[in-house]
Amino acid sequence: IGAQLRIGHHLETDYGPVGIKAEGKGNLRGGFIGVLAATAPKLLVAGCKLDGATAYGKIGIDAQRPTFSGPVRLLALDCGSGSAQLAQSAVSVDLRLDRDLAGGDGKLSGSSRSVRYAGVLATSVGGSGNAARRGGERTASYKLAGKGLSQSQLQLASLAASG
Repeated sequence: IGAQLRIGHHLETDYGPVGIKAEGKGNLRGGFIGVLAATAPKLLVAGCKLDGATAYGKIGIDAQRPTFSGPVRLLALDCGSGSAQLAQSAVSVDLRLDRDLAGGDGKLSGSSRSVRYAGVLATSVGGSGNAARRGGERTASYKLAGKGLSQSQLQLASLAASG
């Protein structure tokens, strides 16, 4: 099934306004290639305020499996006092969904300039990971590194974790 896509819309969602532009062409069973751009100046999701969310990347279909590859950026995330707060975050995403859209796998790598969670502040955090979901089962691996960590009773120049 061949298709050509060209859309540009401003959507008013329950979470806030979102602008989307996408275009591409090719066979929907495999070979579709395109570009997706999305921007959301302000969103409210599950009690968290997101400012300056953008996504830009290649979209496609390979063997009936939808794909997305590109950066997702966020100027700020604020989930309230004592919860998660991020500033100037960027994540490179490579995502591939299964044919039935019930699962998929992905690779992530990214960084955030400032992270605050439960009274702990890090001047920067970076990391990478892989995740998959198939048949209700989830698997994941990650590597994280933080710099300039401080809390009322503790300060660390750096901290790393993997799993």
